[in-house]
Amino acid sequence: MRAALLPTFALLLAACGARSTLVPSDSASTRGNGGAGGASSSSVTSGSSSSASSSVGGGYPGCDALVVVDPVAVAPTPTLARAPEIGLPDQSGEVFLSFIEATFDAPGALRAVRMAPFVEWPPPEFGAFLDLDTDIFDYVTGPGPAGPVALLRHASGGGEALLATTFLPHIEGIGLFSGGDDLLFVTAIPDRYFAAQADEVPGYNVLDVGSYQPNSLPQSEDPYVCITSRVLGAAVPSGTGFLAAFAEPNPPKPATCDPLFPLPGSVVSLMRYESPAGFGSFLDRKQGERLGAVEPLVHLKMAPASFGAWVVFQTDGSTSRVQPGVVALRVDTGAQQLVPGEIIRVSPDGVTWGPIAVAALGDALVVAWVEAIDPSAPTIMVQIVAPDGTLGAATSIPTNVAWLKDRLRLQASADARGILVAWESDLGAALIGLARIDCIGGL
Repeated sequence: MRAALLPTFALLLAACGARSTLVPSDSASTRGNGGAGGASSSSVTSGSSSSASSSVGGGYPGCDALVVVDPVAVAPTPTLARAPEIGLPDQSGEVFLSFIEATFDAPGALRAVRMAPFVEWPPPEFGAFLDLDTDIFDYVTGPGPAGPVALLRHASGGGEALLATTFLPHIEGIGLFSGGDDLLFVTAIPDRYFAAQADEVPGYNVLDVGSYQPNSLPQSEDPYVCITSRVLGAAVPSGTGFLAAFAEPNPPKPATCDPLFPLPGSVVSLMRYESPAGFGSFLDRKQGERLGAVEPLVHLKMAPASFGAWVVFQTDGSTSRVQPGVVALRVDTGAQQLVPGEIIRVSPDGVTWGPIAVAALGDALVVAWVEAIDPSAPTIMVQIVAPDGTLGAATSIPTNVAWLKDRLRLQASADARGILVAWESDLGAALIGLARIDCIGGL
């Protein structure tokens, strides 16, 4: 068990070629089969079994088609803006949009606004913005039991990462990590917050995982991973704990880093974290399945579902003739594959680059990725994966009015009948692009 961190309390005011095939980390057995919607899916022989049925899907109304509502818009922020985050602030049906008021890669004021994009489109001129904080270099948000939570890094102050236990209408936080270079995720259940970041050191990169109970001390959690490739991690709430996925080396390393022999992160390592009832306790971590790949991972995302979670990932193409596609799998609440060996190919090989985003649409999954073959402007592709693992409706969003540069985010409406897409844009200035997608048909 890793030691507790020293607390720093703060109140923050206002295709051809080789494919990247996943295999169990201790096996190389692979087989393939056809996938829905023209995309292929492959299966891998799993080292462990799951008794869960593949017939799942509560809370998903179904979509016969996805329709992009005109127009694709540029958010009416007061000045230059970057790093958009979106989410549901409460049960009102509204959506929050937050951003850093600054040019690319520069610190600035963190601001937010509430809007109703699934009622009124395009968004009208925003009224009063919430001034959340200043001197923010980077941040990420996630769902919490009483509204969104966040992980923030200021440009000053030694790079300490602050956990915002409340995000709207104002920020209250506590120091969770020292140093660090990349904020990975943050989420929460009642009385427990869970987050991760990446640290860059000469020769390798380090995963830092932490948790916090109110009125207790922030503390480090396992695993502690050193890899030569990009550090990746994702987590979602799951009952009285969390489901998480991390990029880890293959073969697995001991709990302490060995900087002399680091390896790339080519394993999707699934984990279950249970939050004990005891005050000041560490999370109870259970290792789930480990799925190995022939290449390092470049993207790793998760979305919640009643059966557990969706895990979405992509490898970096370093040993492939074309860029591998985005793939997904379903995970039960014990961090095991819902259907042993199932790998769902969401996008074809050779057509994907840049950021990806995921969201839950009831028990279905929504994935957004960027098409690599459009020379006029980046095109955002949006694909639904039904709860049974088949590919469903899809659509595309041209970004010629708000050229996609970086961060890409998705948020489904509370009734699972709409999807809001936000992205960081570059048309000679830092902007935020917005698009609304409606689910047509279904139940």
